[in-house]
Amino acid sequence: MERILHFSFSPSCLLLSLVPRIPLVTNSFLCLPRSISSASKKHTLVEMERLGAMPSNTSKFINSHEDLEVYRIAFDTAMTIFEISKNFPKEERSALTDPIRRSSRSVCANLGEAWRRPKDKGSFQVRLNDAEAEAAETQVWLKFAVKCGYLDIDRGRELDRQYNQILGSIVRIIQDSDRWLLQN
Repeated sequence: MERILHFSFSPSCLLLSLVPRIPLVTNSFLCLPRSISSASKKHTLVEMERLGAMPSNTSKFINSHEDLEVYRIAFDTAMTIFEISKNFPKEERSALTDPIRRSSRSVCANLGEAWRRPKDKGSFQVRLNDAEAEAAETQVWLKFAVKCGYLDIDRGRELDRQYNQILGSIVRIIQDSDRWLLQN
């Protein structure tokens, strides 16, 4: 199901919700209402990026979980971990290599599952909580890799910073989960 961002503006806040994409017949389903100023549009796009909703190329439509900036960062970071972990010692395969690969990939899988449950707040939040937990687990494995000497400390810090960014985005989505759910 394709989705389009629907905006509502009030004097105090920006409200985002996801609705099924339908033919653009009325202004109420335009990605950015024509009546708002350019400054407001720019602020809206910045706010959407902050929430992890908007791809960095400022595409107006989010058609799948793969369009979410937080997903793309998590996927790229998981692929980096996969490449780095190829150099881990063979004796660490079950104790470190497999778990770090699994947890880093699971962040992406749980984001995808949450995206596919847009009407059920409980299930949506459970999947996001799982993604958050898997990201934190990946950070633990990264620390083990650094302490064991399998990962350069600077590279470990950079990956840890990326997971902090991922965690922050996931937490913001959880906190604003009502904005992400489809309305009946």
